Amino acid sequence: RDLPLPHVAAALSTSPASSAPNLVGAFSHALNVLAELGVNRILSSGCASNVIKGMTTLKSMIEYAPGKIEILPGGGLNENNMDFFLKNVRPDWIHFSGCKKIYDRSSSIFETERLTFDKERIQKMVKMSKDYSFSIGAISSDI
Repeated sequence: RDLPLPHVAAALSTSPASSAPNLVGAFSHALNVLAELGVNRILSSGCASNVIKGMTTLKSMIEYAPGKIEILPGGGLNENNMDFFLKNVRPDWIHFSGCKKIYDRSSSIFETERLTFDKERIQKMVKMSKDYSFSIGAISSDI
């Protein structure tokens, strides 16, 4: 089963992470419990608001996880930061949105923010990822 677990990530983010051993302690127990429960992959931003801010934690999680559970980094990954992220974290999988924000003013005097599928963005990100040896996770059409 593939499960996004934002509540687990939020709980883990309250732990102090001043050094690598503390980082591992902050998430290792949760990853072990999830693996024991039969979860095989989690979607995580590294206990941060986006993958760039959570890079250190994600890298530690990925290094800790082999044979236990798969880490699917996602949250804020886009065509502007993807290359930097991939070079520094080297994940086996990534998750990104296939949407872009548009602002609709057609139905009222107020502007409404909507998400729309962006084929060109997906093509660009898939092309960028071809230089790395990993799998592209499910492409989300919603955020």
